[in-house]
Amino acid sequence: MRLVLAPLSRVFGPLALALASLAPTPAAAAPEKPTDAALAALAEGRTAAGLSALEDAAEADPAVLCLLGLALQRHGEHDRALSALGKVPLTAPCGRQAAFTRADALLALGKADPAAAVYDEVGAPAMGPDRDAEMAALLVSLADRVLADLDADPNNGQAIALLQLALGLRISPARQAEIARRLVPLLTTPRGATLAPRALSLSTGVEAPPSDEGAAAAAAGVLARALSAPGGDVPGDRLLYARIAGPEAGLRALASMSDKDPEVLRVRAALAGRAGDESAVLWRERLLDAAPDTDAARRALPWQAQQLLAARRIAAARPLVVKLAAAGGELGADAEWRLVVAVHDAGDPAATVAALEPYLKAHPTGAHRN
Repeated sequence: MRLVLAPLSRVFGPLALALASLAPTPAAAAPEKPTDAALAALAEGRTAAGLSALEDAAEADPAVLCLLGLALQRHGEHDRALSALGKVPLTAPCGRQAAFTRADALLALGKADPAAAVYDEVGAPAMGPDRDAEMAALLVSLADRVLADLDADPNNGQAIALLQLALGLRISPARQAEIARRLVPLLTTPRGATLAPRALSLSTGVEAPPSDEGAAAAAAGVLARALSAPGGDVPGDRLLYARIAGPEAGLRALASMSDKDPEVLRVRAALAGRAGDESAVLWRERLLDAAPDTDAARRALPWQAQQLLAARRIAAARPLVVKLAAAGGELGADAEWRLVVAVHDAGDPAATVAALEPYLKAHPTGAHRN
């Protein structure tokens, strides 16, 4: 069973996203795990049942117990929070965070002396930024765990949610910038992609924006502050900012950067394409001519083929379609079909047949066969 994160965020708050990331997606034939049942209850709005089930499933994992305790504390379940957090050893990565959250729960229950004893046991409490830094480190480590399993999070959604949570904590600007730099690639490129940006469809005509607008806005804000700091205007951060800041702001950010960099050319073309600016074709043309073997060129190639076909520039598009077809997969098949459609729309029956025959031979069971 695969759960959708959006309902969890509505019924359970942002910590549910972190809890969800800890539950691997079981194989189709595998028995349902207790964590799955807990998350299903939360997704359906049965918060009490979900928390109870999650308590039963969390005993062996300190990271789950830490987040469970925080969630229970947030929902006013102080006694249950104490029970969960009391099982987290101080030596665990989140051990100090668990101890101080336990002290908070004790204070909420009016037990000041036991809370003071926790502080005495652990040492000076990590308050403010130090305390949030521990939680940020935990969330980043959980994101790493999710990213290590492509099948569990193929679109990076859970990792993005965890890093966005970390980005919102009271941590140092330098640490925020580190997390923002990790977020940008996850927001704009799916893992395993070699030819296209996230959510590419050759039927749209518009290059896709970042996958999560809220996370993109948060990362863009952090990078903008980093760029405005003394000595902080570095090309790498400027390029990352441009990728998620939106077409207008992104193109302004790129104005001072060298067009000899293939990635700058690709991002400039992508932003122009999202803005509906015809200059996108020219920028991609420069990229494909100047650095055809770069990853930036490979990612721009499908868009250039699409735009040229849409403009009926069939002769210019044909060699690009050949490259895409050679790479195989859906992108190649779609590009070949778009070429057939463009030739047909040009009103040349003989050329249409000539383009259609190799397509049908290469894709005998393709989506467009009928």
